[in-house]
Amino acid sequence: MALVFGSAVHKGIEDFYGGKPNTFLEDFKRKDITKKEDQPEADFLQEFAEHKELGMKLLTDFVDRQSWLEHVYGISPRGVSEQKFEIEAKNPSTNEPLGLNLKGTYDRITSTGGILEFKTSKKPYKKDDLDEKPQSWFYPLSFFLERHAIPESFSYIVLLKQRKKEPVQVLQKKLTSDDIDMAFRRLKGVVMQLKMRNWVRGNGRFENNCDCVRFSKLFGKP
Repeated sequence: MALVFGSAVHKGIEDFYGGKPNTFLEDFKRKDITKKEDQPEADFLQEFAEHKELGMKLLTDFVDRQSWLEHVYGISPRGVSEQKFEIEAKNPSTNEPLGLNLKGTYDRITSTGGILEFKTSKKPYKKDDLDEKPQSWFYPLSFFLERHAIPESFSYIVLLKQRKKEPVQVLQKKLTSDDIDMAFRRLKGVVMQLKMRNWVRGNGRFENNCDCVRFSKLFGKP
């Protein structure tokens, strides 16, 4: 349910920026969700109804905070959404190829050159996520290689399912050439580990979340 819910919320954000009506209730469909085998039907239907209400609340909160996003974080409401990219990974200083392509989709690029990634989460993100999550460093690198310009900033905009105070969290990093160089060094390190298969693998039901699987999928390596 979480995956379908997140996709429907993302679609709602995209529709808002595109000046389209909010179609969350139509996009969050019962038929797209696989019920857990051991979950009673009545419990599932209640959870589904609660998520429908929650999704509308999250989108309303997000729309209501546009002025706050702009004035506090400099996030312009103008820009383009769902920008796909695929670019050859190169050293940003020497143009030496790394032997793989970077591929993904920016949730949104603002008119001032900021990269926005929208998330839904039960808990607030940690400050360390700006450095630890792969998107926060390889997306700016991809942007630079593709557009020959340093992005103004990278921001996670997190819509919190369980809010205590502010329902929308922003983690933002202003970017410099040092950040682009560091992103390439991290990417190069990941590629070396993939080639050497030098990973601490997970176990049990969390095995597919280990770094070896996560980065292999991210960069298209076996």
